[in-house]
Amino acid sequence: MPPNLLSTVLAQLASSEIPKLRKEDQKARSALLADIQQGTRLRKVTQINDRSAPQIESEHVLLSKALGELC
Repeated sequence: MPPNLLSTVLAQLASSEIPKLRKEDQKARSALLADIQQGTRLRKVTQINDRSAPQIESEHVLLSKALGELC
């Protein structure tokens, strides 16, 4: 790439301007955003099932099971 073309490309990449979208692209983007926002309203969480805790039994539970087997 010639040096002046490279500097032009880099200057365009560094600019903070939002690129202009075609009308079709704007409609598609708006439709996608509307679908995403609609989806966030559909799901209502009534109960949280937190499975992040380790599956380790406590000493008390193990002792109870051991004593239960002996009786």
